[in-house]
Amino acid sequence: MSTPYVSVTSAGSNYVPGTISTNTVTWAQPGAVFEPGGTLELSGKQADLVINGVSLTETLKGIQDRLNMLQPNQVLEAEWDQLRELGKQYRKLEAELLEKQRAWEILKKQG
Repeated sequence: MSTPYVSVTSAGSNYVPGTISTNTVTWAQPGAVFEPGGTLELSGKQADLVINGVSLTETLKGIQDRLNMLQPNQVLEAEWDQLRELGKQYRKLEAELLEKQRAWEILKKQG
């Protein structure tokens, strides 16, 4: 079993937790002040943020599925020319369709 990993970065400094238990993180730097613009990174098989009982991981997955968002596999694209070419074609067509969609939205507003 891998060790849970939590890292918070703020203004270029890393704050590493002193202890991690099932539901609690205790910071090794008591009273640390986090400046705007930092990042929060969670990694591991079950890494997730749960806000008022709602899983952020499940919510994002649902949004991606509903919008049919392509998740390119960069490792495979780097290795397989056919996959890389199909990815390029897909991204080009997607950009063209988004541009057409924007044009239609502008025309609808004017009409």
